[in-house]
Amino acid sequence: MAYYLAAKLGIATRMPPEGIVILWPPNAVVLAVLLSVGTRLWPVFLLATVAMEVAAAFSDYPLLAALGYGIVNFSEAALAAVLVRRFVGSAPALATVRDFVRFLLIGPLLAAGTAALGGAAVYKLGNPALDYLHYWRVFWLGDALGLLVLGSLLLAWRRRPLGLGRFGKGALIELALLLATLLAVCGWTFFSASDLPRVYLLFPLLIWAALRFSVLGASGAILLSVGAAIGSAVHGFGPFAAMTDIDNVVALQGLVAAVAVTTLMLAFVSDEARLAREGLEVELDRQRATEEKLRQASRALQRSNAELDKTVEARTEQLRNALERNQLLLREVHHRVKNNLQLISGLLSTQARRAPDPASSKGFKNVRDQVRAIAIAYDLITQMENVDEVDLSQVVPALCEGIRKAAGPQVDLRVEAPDACPVPAESAIALALAINELVTNAIKHAGAIAAPRIVVTCLRDGDRVRIRVADNGPGFPPGFDLEQDGGFGTRMVTAVVAQSGGRARVVPSDSGAAVEISVPLASAPLLPDPPEAHGC
Repeated sequence: MAYYLAAKLGIATRMPPEGIVILWPPNAVVLAVLLSVGTRLWPVFLLATVAMEVAAAFSDYPLLAALGYGIVNFSEAALAAVLVRRFVGSAPALATVRDFVRFLLIGPLLAAGTAALGGAAVYKLGNPALDYLHYWRVFWLGDALGLLVLGSLLLAWRRRPLGLGRFGKGALIELALLLATLLAVCGWTFFSASDLPRVYLLFPLLIWAALRFSVLGASGAILLSVGAAIGSAVHGFGPFAAMTDIDNVVALQGLVAAVAVTTLMLAFVSDEARLAREGLEVELDRQRATEEKLRQASRALQRSNAELDKTVEARTEQLRNALERNQLLLREVHHRVKNNLQLISGLLSTQARRAPDPASSKGFKNVRDQVRAIAIAYDLITQMENVDEVDLSQVVPALCEGIRKAAGPQVDLRVEAPDACPVPAESAIALALAINELVTNAIKHAGAIAAPRIVVTCLRDGDRVRIRVADNGPGFPPGFDLEQDGGFGTRMVTAVVAQSGGRARVVPSDSGAAVEISVPLASAPLLPDPPEAHGC
């Protein structure tokens, strides 16, 4: 029904003597419908378009011509719909200047120009004497104006439904004033005299509508102005009354096109700028609200931080006091352990002297020396501020000094420990036991030499500590392995070193035997010592 009414309106714009239609709006209706439904329903609307075209044009055009016009009109709308969906979007609606320019190129220019080839051919069949190309231009402009004026309104309406609720009271008064002024100027321009310069009085009103009432208001003003211009020309009034031939109709169509394009372009630019401004204002309001929330959150955070600082300070003081108490208790424990170990060492010395046979006396002495090594480590721990870590560069010299005194002046025992080598306290105790075992073994096996010499080095190597015990004795047999080939003492050394995250192994030496222990520093992760390429 909308197509039928639009077709009747277009037929009413015919100009004698050829019956040329100045503006053809039905195609805009078909385009809007095709963009709203799926393509599977398009054949139904093809039949409906042809039927409505025949019903509307039956009394003015031959049946075959009406059928041809219906097919041409639907083809034009279908082509425009396909291109609009391809280049404007799957649910197209004119919202920006870019959308309008694309629609202008796709619909009024490309689709209408292509369909006009068929429409002019249909008209040429009924009027052989008519200039085909000349009529094609008129046919094209008529369809293009229909798509431009009504199609822009319908597609813009898809994005911005028209409703008076979006206008305030002041805007409604302004809209009524604009409408009244536009009606008065249209009546004075098109129906009172044939003074063509009066047409320019419409442009300020069209600009007013475009700037103040967006695309929908501009489209309404254009429809009103174009309707008045065409109506006055058809009924012989106003400046276009004398346009009774095809050349003058093209001039009228060109004026309508210029008015529509410039006004709609201005409306889209203004509308896009207004939407951008409104979006910016919304974003600024959101930003101000966010800033206020941030200020409130900052104040709350400052209060929370102040309270937290007080809590942390009080808790830190409690932890500090607790740590000091624990360190005092730990030092006391270490001191008592040291005293107990010294007591045990003394008891073992007594038992060694009272042993019924040399083998038992030797066993007691070995145990005594091991206990003494552990006692030396505990003694150093009690003297240090940090009871969790022990500097091996202090433990090794003290330990070796005790062993040297027990061995006598015939043993040349030297210590090299130039670097600070902190290790965990538990590791220091285990390492003291291992070093005592290695040094006493070196003294025992080098005893057959006239001047036995043992060198103990403690060096820092990256994040590890390397302790080397070397002597000038007979050395180890080829392929000797501490864990597989050694006795109880060497197996004990490998076991306690492994518990400290380290490794003990035989290393090459210029003379005698050499064993190296590698353990991580106190701050280093407990990783195994990487194997070296050389053998024993």
